[in-house]
Amino acid sequence: YTFSEGALVSESENYWYDDKSVEAKVLAYYPYNADATYKAEGYTFTVEADQSVEGGYAASDLLVASITSKPTKETVTLPFKHALSKVVININSELDEAVESVMFADVYGSAVINLAYGTSTVNGQKGIIKAAKVANKESYTLIIVPQTEVKPRILVTVGEKQYNFNIEAAADFEAGKVATANITLTKELVGTDFSA
Repeated sequence: YTFSEGALVSESENYWYDDKSVEAKVLAYYPYNADATYKAEGYTFTVEADQSVEGGYAASDLLVASITSKPTKETVTLPFKHALSKVVININSELDEAVESVMFADVYGSAVINLAYGTSTVNGQKGIIKAAKVANKESYTLIIVPQTEVKPRILVTVGEKQYNFNIEAAADFEAGKVATANITLTKELVGTDFSA
C-alpha cells in the first residue's frame, strides 16, 4: 500500500480478508522511498549526509509502525515511532564571527532496520553528517542511525577556523532518544559537555 491523495492504495488485490481467523503483520514506514524494498532481514535506510539543506533533515527522520491484527472492517491504528536517534548541539559562542556550520563526524549514517521489531544494525562505513540549524536559536540538530560504543567528533566552523571537539567516552545512540552536546566558544577557552 502507498498513501496517495488522502487514502491508502493497494498495488494488488487484498488477500488479507480471505481468512478471518489468520493474523497478519502490518508494517509501515515514513518517508516513502519508491526504490526501497523490505525484506525479511529488514529495510536499509541511510540518513542524508547534509541535513542542513532544505528537506535533508526531514528525509532522515525515519518513522516505523508494526502491529499484528486479524482482518477487520474497523480502522487499523498504526502507532508510529522514531526508528533513529536525534542529536542536538547547542552553541554558546562569544567569538566575533558567526558559526557557519556544525558537523558530526565518525558516526554511521546507514543501518538495516527491522520494521517488525524496531531493531537495527549499522551498515557501511562511518562518515560525517552536517547538522541543520534550528530556527531562531544557536542550536543545531541532526538524525543518525542507532549505534553503540562510538566516539564522535563535533566540528564547528567559525569564519576560517574549524574547532574539533572529541567526545572522550564511548556513547550509545538509541532509537527514539535524544543526545545533547553543549559547546562553549570563548576567546580564551573552548569547552564541551556531552550528555545522552
